[in-house]
Amino acid sequence: MILSPDKYLKNYRRFATLNRMNHLHAKHVMDENAVHSAKLLHAKIYLHNRYISTSDLDERGVMHKMADPYQEHSDYFTVHDSRDKESKVMATARLIKAHPAHGHNSFPTIKNLSLYPDSEKFIRSIDPSKCIEVSALAKDFGVSSHAVMILYRALWHHSLRKDHSLWLMACDVRAYRGLKFIFGDALTRTGDNAFYMGSEVVPAMLEIRSTLNPIMRDAKSLNPFKRFMKRELVKFLMSGMPKVPEGSSATK
Repeated sequence: MILSPDKYLKNYRRFATLNRMNHLHAKHVMDENAVHSAKLLHAKIYLHNRYISTSDLDERGVMHKMADPYQEHSDYFTVHDSRDKESKVMATARLIKAHPAHGHNSFPTIKNLSLYPDSEKFIRSIDPSKCIEVSALAKDFGVSSHAVMILYRALWHHSLRKDHSLWLMACDVRAYRGLKFIFGDALTRTGDNAFYMGSEVVPAMLEIRSTLNPIMRDAKSLNPFKRFMKRELVKFLMSGMPKVPEGSSATK
């Protein structure tokens, strides 16, 4: 992606600001009540955007299993503000894992979108237990996009820690551009744009083993705007980064 100098400056300021957002924290939630809060925000935002309808919700206000069959094999993540005594969920997302009985067909991108044959062949060549799908991304009304960046960092760190090989995604078009800027060639399109769950999406995959190289390479760019901006991005992404085990897919 080629950015003009004013775009570089805008993004530099954005990433510099991110590094001062120490009051925002993302976490992997496993407590039943915390997971329920994540599902409530997911349903609230998707309903507002008309991605789902009220008939997709159960009596608790979350999506029922017929409308969302991926809940039982997903890990949920939330973002909170440490200054908020109520610890309200600001943003949420989940990582869908392979169901033991369904393998690669556990993932909605595989089941519901038309992928390029070569891309699908590559995905199916990867052990499904090493694949996950990023899903159910939602931020509450009035919440800064900084919360989403902090959420993505937590998901990436989790995948590095678990030695995942591949992220599958049905990315909003704007989200795809943003992730492409961060991860470069590690993120690739796996199909043509499609209309899915109420919006235009880009089917994509992120090869976890390839993510570190473009991030570090761009931080050494000869372009001063890009170099300064990417150094701020590297500082943000590496903050709290887990130690990647020697020999894991991310170090290969």
